[in-house]
Amino acid sequence: MDFLLLKDHRFILWRLLRTEELDTYWATFIAARPELRDEFERAVAVCDSLRINERHDPDTEALFQRIQRTIGERQRKRARIVSLRRLAGAAALILLLLIPTLYRGFYRSQQAGKTQDAIVGQIMDSRQIELILGDRRVVLHDSAELKVQNGKVVCDVSQDMDLSAAEGQLCKIVVPAGKHSFLTLPDRSRVWINSGTEVEFPAAFSRKSREIRVRGEIFIDVAKRPKHPFIVHTDQMDVTVSGTSFNVSAYASEARPSVVLVEGKVDVATRQNRHMTLRPSEQVVLSHGNLSKKRVDVSYYISWKNGYFAFNNTPVNEVLEKVGRYYNIRFAKSDAGMADKKISGKLFLADNVDDVLTAISLITSTEYHRENNTVRLMIKERR
Repeated sequence: MDFLLLKDHRFILWRLLRTEELDTYWATFIAARPELRDEFERAVAVCDSLRINERHDPDTEALFQRIQRTIGERQRKRARIVSLRRLAGAAALILLLLIPTLYRGFYRSQQAGKTQDAIVGQIMDSRQIELILGDRRVVLHDSAELKVQNGKVVCDVSQDMDLSAAEGQLCKIVVPAGKHSFLTLPDRSRVWINSGTEVEFPAAFSRKSREIRVRGEIFIDVAKRPKHPFIVHTDQMDVTVSGTSFNVSAYASEARPSVVLVEGKVDVATRQNRHMTLRPSEQVVLSHGNLSKKRVDVSYYISWKNGYFAFNNTPVNEVLEKVGRYYNIRFAKSDAGMADKKISGKLFLADNVDDVLTAISLITSTEYHRENNTVRLMIKERR
């Protein structure tokens, strides 16, 4: 138990990560303390016998909150050795991914250390968030927050900009892959803007209605004004509300755009004049011109705005697509050996993409290698 309960988690990290650095550390440790070998080997056996990925922790949410607090405390302590900080960050991500029920059957009968096909990802050049007002384009800093008031677009204090828009002029915020933003509209409706998204909005709403256009994904909390309906236009459907909160996912590359309602009521209409009304905890999906509705756990669809991804029996390809869009990594489709695998759990969206990729490589039983902007996940047998 002394090994398993070390405060720096170095022993458990070793059994999870099996890095050369930790292999050397523990080999040196036990060689210098032969009297502890029996207890050391028992700790190894106990740790390796636990199939964390086959457990279900009924108190996952409490664990998640506790890990978030721990991460926050660690981030405030700047004097850290880089390698240990990377391991701690990866360990927190691993816990978020592994504690709920996860995929089974990744471990095939292979020769030790043998690798198979690789999943290759390319880290793309980072672009900046842009605000477009007429013929003006303004570059904004990462995670920019905008507020529209009195016909002006005001950036947060750190950027110190105050941009006037012409009467009736449409403004657009372009948030590229790897970035995110937040917008407060003239009526005080609040919009969380996910990566790879464009939002078109007026400097002032008309007296009859409030309308914006979205390509990508947003979560919006609409200010209640029953006499002034709020309409979110996408390329394939329109969502009409008076006051409510919901998530819209309508990327150009997405074959099945969707709306998930958190509270209130919304009406969804397609270009083929098909209509559907949503109640809280319902999702509507547009596929081949038809709308379908089902009840869902909304947390899986809106978690991104709170700094993590939640997955529920999600195919690996979809996980990589979401992670790739968020961090501006273009992943190739995985091979047949991984395409049918599923993942459930929570992935903390750390600032360091290497921590996230390390966690994904662990949960998918792959080796993660990064050379310049190329990422490789090499399928292998568990050690």
